[in-house]
Amino acid sequence: MRIPISEILSADNTDHGVDRKLVADLTPLIERGAKILPVVVFRDGAGNHWLADGYCRLLASRRAELDVIEAQVISGTKEDAVEYRNAALIAQGRR
Repeated sequence: MRIPISEILSADNTDHGVDRKLVADLTPLIERGAKILPVVVFRDGAGNHWLADGYCRLLASRRAELDVIEAQVISGTKEDAVEYRNAALIAQGRR
């Protein structure tokens, strides 16, 4: 599902383990139309999209000035997004 990047909210105030080099490397690829994995967001009852995974992809897409991004949308809460993100970071060996 494609959703507006402007509708994706951060579930907390951390940098989500941002790899600045990865963002810099992804940006020109995205600008040239490369396919990237969807970000993962949790959509709550109020319609908010809370970012759970894919912060580097989201930042690179913003830098590439995209308006929308491919996303896997899961029903859940802001807290669910934080739990998912923490599990993803552990799985990636980044936490």
